[in-house]
Amino acid sequence: LLELETHLIVSRNLGYLKQPDLETAQRNVGQIGKMLNSLIQSLRSRQSSFTLPLFEIPSP
Repeated sequence: LLELETHLIVSRNLGYLKQPDLETAQRNVGQIGKMLNSLIQSLRSRQSSFTLPLFEIPSP
């Protein structure tokens, strides 16, 4: 997401994007970042609570 923000700033500096549009895009990028972090945390907690059943290997 940081690379995207850099591209947005460069686009503004080159005149392809107006300041209000840059600010809107940056807010959207921030919201998407928060959503992605929440998803990652949810998946990590789900992964840590998931355990495989243990099987005993009979000794010969």
